[in-house]
Amino acid sequence: MVDITPILTSALQLVAAIFTIMGTFVIKVYLIPWLKSKLTQEQQDRVKEYIKAAMEAAEQLQKNGYFDGIE
Repeated sequence: MVDITPILTSALQLVAAIFTIMGTFVIKVYLIPWLKSKLTQEQQDRVKEYIKAAMEAAEQLQKNGYFDGIE
């Protein structure tokens, strides 16, 4: 019997990569412009501040080794 595990693994990785690319496209082309049309400039600035704070928190966690055991 032939072991097809490597073929299935590669196929699933390819599908995951395609979904990632498609998701990025949908976010850039549709979601961001839609959100910008629905939010005021003040709300957009607040969202940017929240994102910046979340990124800084994630960077601190990474520097402290929080993600070292995660695979």
